[in-house]
Order: sequence, then structure tokens, then C-alpha cells
Amino acid sequence: MTREDRRDRPEKVMFGAGLIVLGILLTLGQLHLLPVEGLQHLWPTFILLAGLGKLLTPRRRSAGVFLVGLSLVFFAHTLGFASMNRTWPLFFVLGGVAMVWRALASDGPSAEEVC
Repeated sequence: MTREDRRDRPEKVMFGAGLIVLGILLTLGQLHLLPVEGLQHLWPTFILLAGLGKLLTPRRRSAGVFLVGLSLVFFAHTLGFASMNRTWPLFFVLGGVAMVWRALASDGPSAEEVC
């Protein structure tokens, strides 16, 4: 297994786990063992799972921060807590937070190494 494969593992596990859960829920719905009327409000879960997977991958944490924040904004919208008409500027905030996070967490030379 290469280093790249190991780095992608948490992300793939989170996404795969999300697909398994979705498949089980939809199967239970088709068998009329579980009401699935409210599942249309849970689609941001996929963005959340992708973000959590990226947070577990050291070199992709800034993308994880962005995706988790994005999923929270979409959850607020789909569950009726906020309207997209008023919360769209948060996308700029999320992008900025992800960029600052990445810049602060970069593996560049420290101040001691430069001097």
C-alpha cells in the first residue's frame, strides 16, 4: 500500500460508511419498516461525511473544515432554521476559514529555520 493510499483511507472509509447507512435506510424504507419521508432533508449528511473524512486526513484538513461548515449551512437551510437568501455570505466565511486554516497548518519552514 502506497503512502497516498494510506492518506486517502479515512476519507474513503467515511464515504463508504455513509453509502452503507444510506443503503440500509432506503432498503428499510422500501420494505415499509422505516418511514423515509424525512430523508430528503438529510442530503447534507454526504457533505458532512466527506468533510469528516478529510478532517481525518492530515493534508486535507482545510477542505474538511470547509465541507463540514458547508454541510452545517445546508442543514440549517433544509431543516428550516435559516434561509439561503440570508446565509449565502457564509460561503465566503467558510472559504476564508479554510484558506487561513491551510496557511497556518502548512509545513513550510518555521521562523527558526529561516533565521
